[in-house]
Amino acid sequence: MIAVLGAALLLCAGVAHARPAGTALHKDTATGAAYAGKFEVDVIKGSALTLAGKTTASCNDASFDGTSTADGATASIVDTLIEDTSDTVEESCPTSPAGRTIVWDLGLPWAGASIVYAKAGGADGVLNASGVQLRTTTSGTGSTLSCYYGGAGDKGRIVFALYNRDNATRPVTATDDLQAQLKNAVLTLDAARPSDTGCAPTLSLNGNFAVHGEATADVFTQKLYITG
Repeated sequence: MIAVLGAALLLCAGVAHARPAGTALHKDTATGAAYAGKFEVDVIKGSALTLAGKTTASCNDASFDGTSTADGATASIVDTLIEDTSDTVEESCPTSPAGRTIVWDLGLPWAGASIVYAKAGGADGVLNASGVQLRTTTSGTGSTLSCYYGGAGDKGRIVFALYNRDNATRPVTATDDLQAQLKNAVLTLDAARPSDTGCAPTLSLNGNFAVHGEATADVFTQKLYITG
């Protein structure tokens, strides 16, 4: 009886050990204190967020601000900044092949986001953002084109791949931060909004970002790490 009980306890212990752990956000390193609260996803200096539709805008001053619980299960994007330092008046971004584009966020906060530890494709996890809505207005090409992208469901869902600061495959190895990458993240044209004729059916987002937590009030220098 004792032997059977002992075997049962060992079996239970083995099952408990095998159970996958949940996502955890930490300060600094994998063994750092748990982190919950505000975060900022800021384009890495020397790079840019590109938004490709009928034309391609390049914005070197872009950030997504949000909040998250320590387990990443409840998160949201509460503010964004998408502009370029080459234009301090209209906050527009240079656009290829010509012109400039202004990008507005709509419908904030974008609730229903999450941070998940999941090893895949060299990344350590993902930041899922849903309900993303953007308006782009491009001018200087002989006409002005205003387009609405994103919204509810799949048309407004984008995924940032997350790379820990010691991950050798992180997008910018010279930067010692938790990094986020948008790679061909697609927003769909919102048919319910009055976009101009000629808008591309999709908007593709690409960019490399550093992710920081709030060290003191509205100062985002806290290094972060994700485990699971």
